[in-house]
Amino acid sequence: YLVANDVSTSCASSSTDPTLPVFLSTTLANVSSCIAKDALLARVLSSSAPKPVPSATLLLFAIRDMMTVLASFTLPPKLAAGLRSRFGISREKSETAGQLVCPCGIQVLSTPLHLLGLAYYNSPTGTPIGLLWGGVQKGYKGAMLGRMGRILPAFGIG
Repeated sequence: YLVANDVSTSCASSSTDPTLPVFLSTTLANVSSCIAKDALLARVLSSSAPKPVPSATLLLFAIRDMMTVLASFTLPPKLAAGLRSRFGISREKSETAGQLVCPCGIQVLSTPLHLLGLAYYNSPTGTPIGLLWGGVQKGYKGAMLGRMGRILPAFGIG
């Protein structure tokens, strides 16, 4: 939030649309730290001996985190504006709705990327994607609900 707020304030003082600057700056700040954290956790919590994190895992984690940043900082104001103009919802209620719905809603799409990234790390090199995807499907519902529960206070309420 510090990065998003600083960039938004700078954009407001220079009459610049904050959409792209906020997305790029928060992506840089969040993605790099989250990938480093998740790569470390994948190694520490893995049932196998630690090994280098595959590029596919890092790429999936990066895409997952960019989606989360987009849904946490860029989409909520857009959704709020749409709710106000289309349904006449008050500013306060529409902003609250955007702030709560977007970060949780993106988990429906980003959780499979997270699980697939972990599957790539934890499986032997060359494991067919079909086998990896089967594991993603088995763990999807619980992981998605867990990720929604984790992100709601962090990005939705905080």
